[in-house]
Amino acid sequence: MHNLLASHPQSGISVSLYASAAALELEKSVQINPTSSSLRLNLGVTYGLLGRQDDALRELDLAVRYDRSDWKARYNLAVVLVKVGRLDEARRQLKAILAAEPYNEAVRRALRELGGPAPEQSRGGLQHPDCAL
Repeated sequence: MHNLLASHPQSGISVSLYASAAALELEKSVQINPTSSSLRLNLGVTYGLLGRQDDALRELDLAVRYDRSDWKARYNLAVVLVKVGRLDEARRQLKAILAAEPYNEAVRRALRELGGPAPEQSRGGLQHPDCAL
């Protein structure tokens, strides 16, 4: 979704407008299927793009609860946890991913970043081109 939004900079419509419209549609979909991990993940990422970190945390936490094997939900939850300064919780989420996927290099890199300088001193916190906020 982030790549799609970023691919239309000439349109004159801000990313937040696209994200706001996406959030409205995802909220409707979640009402229909409230236990869908993928809907909750997408809604959480969208809220994160909009700067609605509390809402993002809630949705991403639900996405993880509904599908504990979804590493992208855990990773995005860790990204938002870093943004709000809850670094120990972010590390726990990343370690949970590694317990299931020990060779996930993106997660290994993120854990190394959290062990180094504070995220606000690095390149903007945890990043992953496929799924991070």
